Amino acid sequence: MNDNSLRAPQWRRLLGEFMPQHLGGTPEQWAEANRIQFPKVWAAIVPRMAEFQYHADFQRQYDLLWLSSMCGHLGIPTPQEPRVLELAHDVTVYITTRLRTEYPGAVDSIRHLHQAGFELHTASGTRSWELENYLRSMGVRQCFGSLFGPDLVDIMKDSPEYYRRVFEQARVEPSSAVVIDDDPLPCAWAEAAGATAIRVDRAAPENGAGVVSDLAIATQWVLERRP
Repeated sequence: MNDNSLRAPQWRRLLGEFMPQHLGGTPEQWAEANRIQFPKVWAAIVPRMAEFQYHADFQRQYDLLWLSSMCGHLGIPTPQEPRVLELAHDVTVYITTRLRTEYPGAVDSIRHLHQAGFELHTASGTRSWELENYLRSMGVRQCFGSLFGPDLVDIMKDSPEYYRRVFEQARVEPSSAVVIDDDPLPCAWAEAAGATAIRVDRAAPENGAGVVSDLAIATQWVLERRP
């Protein structure tokens, strides 16, 4: 639902608005620190996914690495762990309540499917309370039931097991579920868990074989094949 090409620059700008009043530095310095350090932190932590038994363990480690790496980049002393975790939470709230990054056509598609009577849930790698902020800013929170993120199913979105837990908690038969994503890996995981997956790829030369070029086409596909 969120377009990462819009999300990244807005995230950096909003981070720069929040952090100087708490740890010093300038907005520009924080934005640049995040631009440089986030890819390094993500590349370092992704290979370690299997070592985290619970999502909360991953989130704690990620927050510590993310904020400490930016502090190190800026030459600012890193606070003690409780303060780091508090700041990571607070800046994420600040940012996610202000982002305007919806994927083109997302709002119309969500409303169309909701009005047609479909049961909608999220299946995201983002925490449920962050999704709450995104969807409220988009004006479509009322269209969804559960906002599944890794915090609700206590597993990262990195395997078919994530989708199995989502379907189980949502009390949805996998064979009746349609998962729409823009990433081929989650689509493959959803299919392995028994669902139908549609990948939205704006660069796709043509529609077919589970890949469509925009959300309007994905929505129409779902509407035409409803039981």
